[in-house]
Amino acid sequence: LILETGVRLPLGVFISFGRGEHWGPGRKRRFFCILYLTIVGAPVLFPLSGPPWATHKRALIVSPTDGQRDRPMGESSAFRLRLWSARQDSCGLSDILGRYLIDCRLAAGNGWARRCTARARDFLTAIGQDPAGITRPAIRAYLAALRQRPASPRTVRNHLAAIRGFCRFLREADILPGDPAEGIRGPAPEECLPRYVLDEELPGLLTLAARYDLEVEVVVALNTGLRMNELRLLRWEDVDFARRVLTVRKSKSKRPRLLPLNRLALEALHRQLQATAGLAWVFPGWRGPGPALADRPRGYSWWARALVPIAACHPAFARVPKGQTGRGWHLLRHTFATRLVRPGPDGARGVELAEVGDWMGHKSINTTKMYAHYAEGYDPRIERLAIASESAGSPPLPPELP
Repeated sequence: LILETGVRLPLGVFISFGRGEHWGPGRKRRFFCILYLTIVGAPVLFPLSGPPWATHKRALIVSPTDGQRDRPMGESSAFRLRLWSARQDSCGLSDILGRYLIDCRLAAGNGWARRCTARARDFLTAIGQDPAGITRPAIRAYLAALRQRPASPRTVRNHLAAIRGFCRFLREADILPGDPAEGIRGPAPEECLPRYVLDEELPGLLTLAARYDLEVEVVVALNTGLRMNELRLLRWEDVDFARRVLTVRKSKSKRPRLLPLNRLALEALHRQLQATAGLAWVFPGWRGPGPALADRPRGYSWWARALVPIAACHPAFARVPKGQTGRGWHLLRHTFATRLVRPGPDGARGVELAEVGDWMGHKSINTTKMYAHYAEGYDPRIERLAIASESAGSPPLPPELP
C-alpha cells in the first residue's frame, strides 16, 4: 500500500495528466480505494507507537537486557532517557530520572552517572515503574532475580550501590519518607588471588607486543602499573625525565599521584617521545585511516581491543577466569604490584604494601592487601615442623628433593 500510494500512483497521475489522458471510472475507483485503504489501514497496521522497525529500535534503547544494552550511535543518554520516560505514566518519572542523572554527574563522572541511571531505570522497570513503590522486599526480590540470571556478586553489588544512591536521592527529594535500601547487604565478594604474568612468560609477552606494535604501551604498563584510562590520558607534561617521575593527574581516585620511573619505562617513553614529537599526548590517536597522528588521545575502544590478539595466544591471559578483574590491561597492573611486593632472589624483602598502594593510587590499604600473600615468600621457621617430625622418628626427605 505504501509503495502503491507513495510511488506508483503519484507517478501515474503525473504521467497521465502530462499526456492529457482521460481517467476512466475504473482507474478512479482503483485510485480512491487504495487511498482510502492507506489512510484507514495505516493506523491499524502501525499504531501510534510507530512502525514495527521503529518500535524495535526503541526497544533496543529502552528495554533492559541481561547484562548490557544496545546503544545506537548518535543518541545521547539524555535522549534515551526521555524516550524511555515518554512511554511511562504521568507520575513525573521522566523528571525524576533526569534530575537523578544530573545529580550523579555532579557527584562523579558522566560514565558513572549513566550507569547508575540505567541501573535505577532497570530496577523501576522490574518493580512496576513507580518510585513510591520501592520497598525493602522489592529490593531484595530484585537482587535475588539478578543472582538467578546468573549475575556475578560484583554485578549484584554494583546494582545495589546504584539502588542505594537512587533511594537516597528520592529521600532527599521528599518522594520517599525513608531509605528502604538502608541496611541491605549485597553478596560477599569473591576472594581470589590476583593473577599475573610469570617471570618466565615475560619474554614471550614482549615478543608478542612487538609483533603487534604494542611494545611501548606494554612496557610502560608493566613498569608503572597505570590503569588503562590513565595510560590513555597521559600527557608529556606529566613526564619528568630529569627527575625520573611520572605525575598521574586523571586517576580513578580523583587525586593526583607521583610515580617513580625505572630504566625500562624511561627507555620506552624516550622512544615514544621521538615518534610523537610536538604532540601533547603520550599515546595519540590517528588522523584518518593513514599513519598520520592527531593531537588527541586514542579512543577508549582502541585500548579495549588492543590486547585481544595477544590475550588469545598468551597463557597468562588464559589463566584468568572469565568475569574476573584482570583480563586485559589490568593483568599488567597486577603483574606490576606482584613483582614489587615479592621477595627478591637473594631473599631481600619487597616494597612495603603501603608504598605500593601509593604508587598504584589505591584509596585504602585494604585494596593493596590482596597482594600480601605474594609478599611473604618462604619462611625458614616452617622447618620446625620437619625437625619435630624427624626427632619423632619420621623418615627423612629423599635426597633428590631440596
